[in-house]
Amino acid sequence: MVQKANNGGFDQYFFKRASNYFSDALHGLVTIGVLLGGPLTKEADQIISGNEAAPSDQDKCRDLLQESHSRKPNLDRDIGAIDNKFYTEIDTIMLCLQRYAEAQKLFARFSAS
Repeated sequence: MVQKANNGGFDQYFFKRASNYFSDALHGLVTIGVLLGGPLTKEADQIISGNEAAPSDQDKCRDLLQESHSRKPNLDRDIGAIDNKFYTEIDTIMLCLQRYAEAQKLFARFSAS
């Protein structure tokens, strides 16, 4: 999720539908200790899909995104503001990810013996 959101913003994340794993991504952000990433991701989802749950089907998600663009003239501005906040968190996210990987000894699993 971080890679997709960081590569084109949340609009691109929802369009590419890496967001099929939206709930997993939110859980992951919380699990690794990212405090702001989850709420920003939820806020982007709320702006795009409103009160409805974002569909997990890629075509339906693209339809929803296109519909949102036509219904909400300020969608690009609103999503852009969230993108900018999220981008300021990238270093924190990467640090949390590294700490989580170290705590879970994930690096040790790949060490050469």
